[in-house]
Amino acid sequence: MANYVSICRSNYFKVKDEKRFLRWCAFWGLEHWTDTPKGLEGTFHAIARDDGEGWPSSHPETYEDIKRSLLMRRPLLNLTAALWR
Repeated sequence: MANYVSICRSNYFKVKDEKRFLRWCAFWGLEHWTDTPKGLEGTFHAIARDDGEGWPSSHPETYEDIKRSLLMRRPLLNLTAALWR
């Protein structure tokens, strides 16, 4: 039987507030990196997780299911919307 190891990453995207974004990445245990492609203005960010666990499935502090902790709480939706352009 084979083992399943999840490695995931996002596409590149712009961020409105870099400090807040970096705190958000640290809170969720996500790696991040940046790139400034030629011909495009600004810095682009990407996030990933390659520890074999994939994207977080529960809130790091309350251990609630991520759908409930993210989608049911308005302040977190506002924070998420504020991070990306």
